[in-house]
Amino acid sequence: MFKQATIKPLIENTVKPGSLIYTDQYAIYDRLENWGYEHKSVNHGSGEFAQDEDGDGHC
Repeated sequence: MFKQATIKPLIENTVKPGSLIYTDQYAIYDRLENWGYEHKSVNHGSGEFAQDEDGDGHC
């Protein structure tokens, strides 16, 4: 199982700071905002795999 200390350098080496990162609700991603990224998540447990944030009917 990954830990935040393991995944942080992977993210920092591949994702531009300030980027918006979409994930599931796995706790490993809880510190993304503290690390300088925007973060939104979906709840796979409730069958959610995408969100229609602008209401246009497309995810």
